[in-house]
Amino acid sequence: MEARRLSWNIGAGILYTVFLTIVITLINLISKLFYPPFPVDISPLLSIYTYPTLSLIEILMLILLVVFAYPIKGTMLNIELQQVRNLALFGAIGYLFLSMIPYAVHSPYPQTFIGLVLVFILFNGIFSGVMTSLRVIDEKREISKGRTH
Repeated sequence: MEARRLSWNIGAGILYTVFLTIVITLINLISKLFYPPFPVDISPLLSIYTYPTLSLIEILMLILLVVFAYPIKGTMLNIELQQVRNLALFGAIGYLFLSMIPYAVHSPYPQTFIGLVLVFILFNGIFSGVMTSLRVIDEKREISKGRTH
């Protein structure tokens, strides 16, 4: 695994998680304008039992953001953009599960929640960056096997 590629993937994963968090928070704020009892949550899986409509909207938005990274079918662009597609996929999957971290610790202080949101963003960035780097290594092996045989 190349250290430079891994560090760039982790950095991109962190920024993509920040983007996902902002998008989900904006969706929550918009839904709160139209229906005030909705809470402002950043975890789609956590609110699936209490507010299924809001959770469904959040999950659909994550799916749309992953699909947004997959529109091009050209051969050369497919190879170049595969890393971006993997990052979007792993970032969304990690977001679904790791976004529950801020709700694991109950504290009366908002600084604790904000700190746990930052920890979740870092963890998801590391997860998506490492998984993307590992996926790129596997794809390069498959391409090199296809050329030698």
